[in-house]
Amino acid sequence: MNIAIGCYYNKTLFDPDYQTNVLDVAETAGFTLPKYKTLQYQNRLMKDMKNIGFYQIQDTLANFAIGSLGFEQFGMVDWKKMGNIYTPFGGLIYSPQGIEGNGVNSYVLTNYNTTTMSYNYTLNNASRGCVSFKSKTYPNINDSLINSVYGLSAVDTMYDWAGNQKINIWAAGGATLDGSGAGCKILNRTSAAIVNMINKGSINEASSVSDRLADGIVSLFWRSTSIYSSANVSIHHLGAAIPYLMSQSFREIYNQYLSNIGLDPIA
Repeated sequence: MNIAIGCYYNKTLFDPDYQTNVLDVAETAGFTLPKYKTLQYQNRLMKDMKNIGFYQIQDTLANFAIGSLGFEQFGMVDWKKMGNIYTPFGGLIYSPQGIEGNGVNSYVLTNYNTTTMSYNYTLNNASRGCVSFKSKTYPNINDSLINSVYGLSAVDTMYDWAGNQKINIWAAGGATLDGSGAGCKILNRTSAAIVNMINKGSINEASSVSDRLADGIVSLFWRSTSIYSSANVSIHHLGAAIPYLMSQSFREIYNQYLSNIGLDPIA
């Protein structure tokens, strides 16, 4: 039986990947589904991402912005890697806009390993991005928007939003890129020597040499057992490098989705 808040829905009306990767996985896991209208808006988001080629070049993608509370488990379902479900830990803060670290003990494991599971995400053609729904000035250099076990990897170490609102790229020939404010943030590696940051409508580039794909599970809001972040995310994605024009089309698509579910279009 297929039920969304007490209402039957017709599986044939949904994009096959949205049905299989999101709805079927959530139902099998016993997660509560949002109202049917929200599922329709998410289905449109899936189709729109496919239409611009954005979805196809991802390896993992999770959308945490549901527009209402009570569907936290559903938001952890991976839209791209079928059967994968992100795992939250600690005092993660949930809101209609997405998820937020508490800076003390909360984080999310994507259960996605960049070395053993990557297909689109490769050493010198890679990206990691998100939409941040709050603009913050972080108290210290260890407070990061998105953390993972990377090392000198495809997109280098991590997003580090420090007090100066910059992203530090820890690698040979390291650099600092501007990632200030809320909205769409995409860190790309486009060659063995170049990375760029797309920050909403701007793009800036730096020299930073890649070395290897570090073996580790990608995480959000966590660097080590003593370093956690109080950052926030509406959507998270990792895959191949995203061209600037595609990123701007994605912003339009995601802003429309946010508006549809009653949220501010901040991408």
